[in-house]
Amino acid sequence: MLPRTDRRRGGGTSGGPSRAEQETTQTLTEQRNDELVVSLGEKVGLLREHALNTGNILRDEQKTRDDFQAGLESASQLFKQTMKRMEQLLNTGGYKHMCILALFIVVFFFLLYFVLRGRI
Repeated sequence: MLPRTDRRRGGGTSGGPSRAEQETTQTLTEQRNDELVVSLGEKVGLLREHALNTGNILRDEQKTRDDFQAGLESASQLFKQTMKRMEQLLNTGGYKHMCILALFIVVFFFLLYFVLRGRI
C-alpha cells in the first residue's frame, strides 16, 4: 500500500479506471451485448419456427380427428340401420328367416376363421 502522503498528492493510482480502460470496457460490453442480441434473435426465430410447425401439426391432427369422427358417425348410423332391419326381420317371425340368419352367422365365422388362419 502507498503511504498516505503519496495518495493525497496524486502520486499513486486515482482509484478508478482510466478513460481508455472505460472506453475499452464499454466497447467490449457493447460487442458482447450485440452478440447476445444476435443469439437471442436466432433463438426467437427457431422458437417461432417450432411454434408454426406445432400449429401446422395440430391443425392436421384436428382434421384427422374430425375425419375419423365423421367415419365413426357414419359407421354408427349404418349399424343402427342394420340393427333396425334385424329387429324387423325377427319381428316378422317365421322359421325360414331364422334358419337363413343362423346359416349366415355360421358361414361368416367360417370365413373369418379361414381368413385369420391364412394370415397367421
